[in-house]
Amino acid sequence: MTKKPKPEPVSIKAVIRKAYTWFEELAAKIDEKCITKRRKEEALAGAQLTPAQLQAELDELERIQKLLNPLLVERENHLKKIWPHWGHTGVDEMTHPAGKSLIVTSLSYKCGDPDKLQAAIPESQWLRVSKRTLDPKLAMAEADKDEEFRKTLMANVIGTVKTSFYSPSSRRPKSGQPTDEEDEE
Repeated sequence: MTKKPKPEPVSIKAVIRKAYTWFEELAAKIDEKCITKRRKEEALAGAQLTPAQLQAELDELERIQKLLNPLLVERENHLKKIWPHWGHTGVDEMTHPAGKSLIVTSLSYKCGDPDKLQAAIPESQWLRVSKRTLDPKLAMAEADKDEEFRKTLMANVIGTVKTSFYSPSSRRPKSGQPTDEEDEE
């Protein structure tokens, strides 16, 4: 008999997490551990800034972002003219004095209906080409009912941290917030 493939880790989406109030509470330790690890990694990349240095860096990032915002909007407006041209001509390469501009297309593919494929091939072949995966929705439902399973599940949850930085002017103004034009008045 063919050995079954090792299951791949799956993510527990926010919708599923919110359905089980106990998850966030138990995941707090995992969150803290992940963030602490990430902060240690980032700390190795450079020195801590003084308050004046931090303010200077924030000022510079804000200045750059304010320069970028109108350029990004302008770029999008120009691209809105290029895409229809490409749709009409199919030309992927345009010559400019600075060099060639390219429209790069990338395709992605999916196996259609796995049930149809499974029905069309022998079971031994199906086991060789398929993976067993955990269904997070079913696992969370089971953990909701079974305290021992919940402990085991939480002991196997892996957290990852993604960090991003947003300058104030990189965010669209919220309703009621002044825009840059209103600030200058």
